[in-house]
Amino acid sequence: MRICVVGAGYVGLVSAAVLAEWGHDVTCVDNDEEKIAQLQSGVLPVYEDGLLEMAARNRSEGRLHFRVDLAQALTQRELVMIAVGTPAGKNGNPDLSAVWNVVKSLKECSTGQITLVIKSTVPVGTCEAVAEFLYHDEERFDVVSAPEFLRQGTAIRDYLAPDRMVFGCQTSRAKQVMQDLFRSLECPVIFTDWHSSEMIKYAANAFLALKISYINLIANLSEKVGGNVQDVAQGVGLDRRIGPAFLKPGVGFGGSCLPKDTRALVALGEENGVNVWLLRDVLQINFEQRVHIVKKLEEVLGGLEGKKIAVLGLSFKPNTGDVREAPALTIISRILERGGKAAAYDPVVDMEALSREIPFIPALDPYDAVSGAHAVVFLTEWGEFAKLDLRRIRGLLKFPLLIDGRHIFDPQALKALGFVSQSYDSRPVLEFMSAK
Repeated sequence: MRICVVGAGYVGLVSAAVLAEWGHDVTCVDNDEEKIAQLQSGVLPVYEDGLLEMAARNRSEGRLHFRVDLAQALTQRELVMIAVGTPAGKNGNPDLSAVWNVVKSLKECSTGQITLVIKSTVPVGTCEAVAEFLYHDEERFDVVSAPEFLRQGTAIRDYLAPDRMVFGCQTSRAKQVMQDLFRSLECPVIFTDWHSSEMIKYAANAFLALKISYINLIANLSEKVGGNVQDVAQGVGLDRRIGPAFLKPGVGFGGSCLPKDTRALVALGEENGVNVWLLRDVLQINFEQRVHIVKKLEEVLGGLEGKKIAVLGLSFKPNTGDVREAPALTIISRILERGGKAAAYDPVVDMEALSREIPFIPALDPYDAVSGAHAVVFLTEWGEFAKLDLRRIRGLLKFPLLIDGRHIFDPQALKALGFVSQSYDSRPVLEFMSAK
């Protein structure tokens, strides 16, 4: 097929690369001229495992192209896939201006029968509104809701081996096109209406957010009563009705999906008179997990004025450079607000660029960040952090406080090395403070 993918972010780039890998002629278009120039020169604006090699291979073989001009990119395309951003706007509602810009251009510039696939996360009712707009003059468009369920860091693997595919289709032709396009994938496929397809995306992400906030609430309760939340999470997760996924306590969720989509569901509920207090509490608990880290630093160090804190991990999860809604940004900002200094390191994030927005000290490596610090906080579970020389870390710290926000280390091993450690099992910290 001749396909146009609009949007050169995580979803758009992965979609374009995989579709080209399957043998389709794919043009990926974005209005960011600098981003397209990077892509045309073989440089990716995002970090995603395996994507650079796949994109380069298909560019060299003539199946993958990058353009800025949307009207030109839409010429003689049979299928158009929208994968532009829908950032949170006022009251949590997504900003759909980029989606509508594409739709309007499509109506003006395209010719022939077009299948329009909306992969961007959009509120319930968007596909219906788009269809009404496109169908006003003629019915040469088929609109499909095809929500994505990609995880940053494993996006290509998720695209090639998904848990399920969901399509909101209104015509038999659209259903057939989706079956043909994704016929190589072996997974459950749900064909449903537009509204249900759009709701599935939000409902799935909000439920994952709920599980994370739930186990963090249990972690805080366990801390107060002297329980071990790791054992609690394991015992709960072994129930087949619940499962262990997303029952890992820590500093909470971030990224471009779970926070934004949960807020969007809250907005949808409020607009339709549905009580959504449960989802509001999910977001509040998630925010408080970040505050909890800073409070623990203040509690043990006797305040943060003039104290240097080493922050290891800036991205919201490992294997990505994405810092959108990352817990580290909130925590660093609060450290600075309380008079502290923050030195930070991340193996992928552009720290120099980020430090111009939040004035932390970019470190050359983890040991550079920790040198002379009063505490070290781990906020992303990068694999390289688990291999650090903890004795060296202990020797570089002015005060041996280590807060493991992602459960990278064994608390008893940290205690044996002389750390005052805290990873949602606060007993080592309390023992140390009692000894003082």
